[in-house]
Amino acid sequence: LRLKNERSKATEMRRLEKQLTVMLGQRQEHQELADAFERKEAARLHNLESRVLATAEQRIDAQIRHIEKTMKQETMYKQRQEEEHQRRVAREQEALRILGENRERRKEKIMIQTEIAKVKAETQELSRKQRLRSEEYSKELILQRLERDEARIKEEKERKKILELERHKIWCEQQVDRLVLAQLAENFDKSGKLEMPNAASKGIEDLIRVQGVPMAEEDLNEEAMLIDNGEQGVGQVGKGKYAYFKVFVTEAKMVKFELKATLGHATMYIGNGHLPKPTKSDYTWSKGVKCSIFHVDQSFNLGYMYVAVLGAGPSNSFALTVTWEDVESPNVTQVSKTSAMTPDIPDEKKILAKCKEQIDKMKEDKLADKSPEFKARFNSSFSAH
Repeated sequence: LRLKNERSKATEMRRLEKQLTVMLGQRQEHQELADAFERKEAARLHNLESRVLATAEQRIDAQIRHIEKTMKQETMYKQRQEEEHQRRVAREQEALRILGENRERRKEKIMIQTEIAKVKAETQELSRKQRLRSEEYSKELILQRLERDEARIKEEKERKKILELERHKIWCEQQVDRLVLAQLAENFDKSGKLEMPNAASKGIEDLIRVQGVPMAEEDLNEEAMLIDNGEQGVGQVGKGKYAYFKVFVTEAKMVKFELKATLGHATMYIGNGHLPKPTKSDYTWSKGVKCSIFHVDQSFNLGYMYVAVLGAGPSNSFALTVTWEDVESPNVTQVSKTSAMTPDIPDEKKILAKCKEQIDKMKEDKLADKSPEFKARFNSSFSAH
């Protein structure tokens, strides 16, 4: 009986050991699953935070560009209104001066006629000569005034053209500076060192290529119709005749030309800044009615490009559309190394709240160097965001 009891106890002990081993294995597996869940949840929340911050930065940059463009247009409109007011005042003063001169001349003429009436025969020849001299003097005054007006108009056109070129040059330099600073910031966030952008980067490669493209700032075909980005140039042309258009391209990666014939048939021929009047036998690019020109093309240039539309039918009507894409600064991606997992994992609401704080701080930093008027316009336009 004692041996039997000992065998029973040994059997019971082995059963308990197996059951304890199974329970320990299940508990370890459960702990591993819980740790894996915590790591996946932390990674998901980290990715969520990165995406929210990147999206917010892009939105804020777009809003700032919109406000800058709006304020620039308003400033230019006010300047044009002021110039128009000054010209109107100058014209009124000129009209008053001419009216005074006419009144003086009329008084002088009346006096002469009175004298002539008093001394009829004796002063008739003298009065005739006086009238002739008066007419010659008036003609000379009118001719001199016309010459002064033409010189003033020409000088004003030249001054406006120089100012427009200077403004465009300053804008181009600012665009290049913003691109370089964005790339430097990206390299600093990645490596922690302030280094020049790597030439192998796609964003800086596009920047270098755009900076290397020549600029054709001189308009060699003033008779051509100017088309802006996204606008349509509508015209008519006879058989074998050319209709000329031009565009002024700022910083761009690709320029698209599209010709649609509404009546008859027409073909376009494109010239760069050195070919102001392209023809069927002398052109830089031509693909019929659609043509896309990339900035890597050796003949590509910024500034003026010219388009010649050749009519093939007896009567041809067409619409020419030109669009181009501006060079945008590369997106700055945030790269962070995975650290040791902590047991306290924040939930999604905390992550979104943290992102909101960072977005507000980002907005304040970007608006720090702006004027109060710009900040007020920005807040009134995008307060709902």
